[in-house]
Amino acid sequence: MELTFKKRYIRFVALLAAGTIGAIGAARAGGWRDSDDRLAQSAELEKLHAAFHAAVSVHDPVNGDSASVITQRIRDAVALWTRNGEITIISTSTAAGNYIGYGDPDDPVTCPDPSGDTSATAQHGTLCTFFKYLSGGL
Repeated sequence: MELTFKKRYIRFVALLAAGTIGAIGAARAGGWRDSDDRLAQSAELEKLHAAFHAAVSVHDPVNGDSASVITQRIRDAVALWTRNGEITIISTSTAAGNYIGYGDPDDPVTCPDPSGDTSATAQHGTLCTFFKYLSGGL
């Protein structure tokens, strides 16, 4: 009985190894793992992620950031978006709404206070409005 188990076990391990090697070979032939494009996209996304966190994180946790540093951080966060970028917050909070376009934190026309209109179709402000008045990190 023990000899039969060993033969079956060895056959099972051999088939499992052959199947695994075949699956890895097929996957590599398909390019999913070695794709330079995917690696480049992943690296770009990682850079974007790091830049976003650098922009929205407090730089002086002991004393708090100065107004000029906060303004620059808002500019840095907004600059990561396309000019017509959009954030839509779906919530029951006062932050709910659409935030569309860039805006400059020093210009109340392009970075207005939140409109208060949280309906699904209204523009609550710009991306600048979101980062200046509503985003917790800033």
